[in-house]
Amino acid sequence: MENKDRDSNRRKFLRVSALAGIVGFLSGRLAEGEIIPPVQANDGQPLYIGLGNNAGTQTTTLTASVLGDVLLVENPVVTEDPESLNAAIRGYASGTSGGNVGVVGRSESPDGTGVRGRAVATTGKAIGVDGASYSPDGKGVRGLAFATSGNNIGVRGQSDSSSGMGVSGWASATSGDALGVHGLSDSSVGVGVVGNARATAGECIGVLGYTESTEGVGARGSAKATSGNTIGVEGYSCSPEGIAVRGHATATSGSNMGVLGFSESPVGTGVRGECSGGIGVYAFSSAGKALRVDGVASFSTAGAGLIPAKSSSVDIADTRVTGSSHVTITFTDNPGKSISVQWIARKPGVGFTVNLTDKVARNTSFTYLIVEPS
Repeated sequence: MENKDRDSNRRKFLRVSALAGIVGFLSGRLAEGEIIPPVQANDGQPLYIGLGNNAGTQTTTLTASVLGDVLLVENPVVTEDPESLNAAIRGYASGTSGGNVGVVGRSESPDGTGVRGRAVATTGKAIGVDGASYSPDGKGVRGLAFATSGNNIGVRGQSDSSSGMGVSGWASATSGDALGVHGLSDSSVGVGVVGNARATAGECIGVLGYTESTEGVGARGSAKATSGNTIGVEGYSCSPEGIAVRGHATATSGSNMGVLGFSESPVGTGVRGECSGGIGVYAFSSAGKALRVDGVASFSTAGAGLIPAKSSSVDIADTRVTGSSHVTITFTDNPGKSISVQWIARKPGVGFTVNLTDKVARNTSFTYLIVEPS
């Protein structure tokens, strides 16, 4: 019996000794950092999860040698507050001056992305990247393209939805000169804002402006230079049936206007149409008046002439006369009793000849107007 007790005690002693040896060995290895080395901050101190860490003055680098995420942080906490800063990762630059940055992303790849935000929820008003600034002169989001050549882009927005928006700007202030989207170019041939609808079919629109104010302006172009041939709004169309600028007033009552042009210069022009070979301005109305002029009308094809005394005809030089031109003659002097215009002889590219029914007794003045039939 005593032998059995001695054997049992010996085995217990050996077990305890072995366990103590293992614990001592592991403690030594742990102290040396050989089994589970701590994540080191840049000053050589451990980086603890859930506690504050002093990063020192150097840089902590995490390097991956395989494809995938170098650092993945997950925050499954749900918040109902859209303004909540419940973030998986947050960068905080606490300096109150200087150009410090909370988070910097960098990519060396020619096809890479420095920072990407992706909201993968398929419903709701999810936001891929959200920028906010509380400064009265601040910028919520800024994009910079530093290359001095090429078609680089500071900020680009893309939407794959059939009713989506690539970029949306919203100025929520209810007063002041707030701007939803502001485009600025310092180049002498640059463009502040470009709208490009690339679809080759359908009624797509490059730039569309809306306003709901009773005194608002849907789209405005302002050329502020005080000299030069500046242009407030310019429209281009490359289609053979295209329209460079179109105004459409959809209200079915009232004195609305499709296009209104206004000039404050005493020699300015409110609306001007130019064409190198066709029609400069075309007016059409299916039921009303195609053209109405309030005030004095001026025509460059209107002019004046003089029939010499004892003559019954006179030649007028005007290269704009065609073989179908309509020439109207109005006497501004009395040509004499029973004398009138007998006919007009048109000379295309040269002018026309006024032929009277008889010779005038004295110099007789007249005016003329040349118009073309449609």
